[in-house]
Amino acid sequence: MMIRIFAGAMNRMICRRDGPAFEPEPPIGFDTFHQRTRAQFRPAAPPDREPDFVSPGRSVYWDLGDRVLRASDHWTGQNGCAEIGGCHWTYEGACRPGSWEAGECLYAEFKRRVRIIPTRHATAADLALARILLEGGGGADPKRLAGAPVPDWARVAPRGTLAALPAQELLRARPELARVLTADERVVRRILEAGEVPLPARIS
Repeated sequence: MMIRIFAGAMNRMICRRDGPAFEPEPPIGFDTFHQRTRAQFRPAAPPDREPDFVSPGRSVYWDLGDRVLRASDHWTGQNGCAEIGGCHWTYEGACRPGSWEAGECLYAEFKRRVRIIPTRHATAADLALARILLEGGGGADPKRLAGAPVPDWARVAPRGTLAALPAQELLRARPELARVLTADERVVRRILEAGEVPLPARIS
């Protein structure tokens, strides 16, 4: 399902899913900055007091009113760290292996991470195969490809596997088929209705 992002009032984001809008995310603060966010932290000195929170990974956090300060030995893109609890937090300074670095970021600078599904335009071959699969109740004899390669959005699956489930109607009618050409019904409908082939999703 495609997610479109629109700028809303006071720089908040409103997400739309091919239809009516759902509720905007709450403003980011100390209670929510760690929920699927992206941010860049600048080097800063920790305050001279106990931290407000210590994570299971032993990173420490201070709520400084309009910003958060984090001290940790792991930051995104440094020393083999890819993500931090589903978040993408980079550090502007150098991170030496095994060394703790402290950085701060304004809550207003945090951005929500979103799931993006890129697409490509459906070709004539995509549209033709999608029609065959729709008319076949979700499946087709692999011979219908006539030697053409299986497109990236479809698959040839052996009978009895989970991948063959969308083609159960055809497999019941054709017990001699050991394999079936099939695809996800949502992908087939999107190709036919929007002329788009969804590509693997990514998190921004």
